[in-house]
Amino acid sequence: MDMVCMPKTQISRMIAIYYIGFALGGLLYPLPDKLGRRFSLLLGFSASLACQYGAVFSSNYWVRTLCFGGIGLFGIKNSTSYVWLFECVSSKYKPLACTCINSFDALPMLVTCIVFAFFS
Repeated sequence: MDMVCMPKTQISRMIAIYYIGFALGGLLYPLPDKLGRRFSLLLGFSASLACQYGAVFSSNYWVRTLCFGGIGLFGIKNSTSYVWLFECVSSKYKPLACTCINSFDALPMLVTCIVFAFFS
């Protein structure tokens, strides 16, 4: 998919769908209390991973747009991991544990950029 020649309105529509999905994902926030933190995290990670895979490897605009919406929708994995962390870790280690989650969350972007910079 050649996004260089794509109209800016199409690109902005794709990003707007992400934020719409993120807003609708707020409806899923009771899910961890009803189904448990672990199952909610596994569900969120799995669905988000499938959407990220689709967004990266699909060349169809509409599939990619739908995947961006799914990534936003399943953003619950981020908030649930912090809530679970703060319930399980003592106050002394909360800053370190929060840094570990932030580092782990940023790692895929770093790896992707390195792959694109050096191997493509």
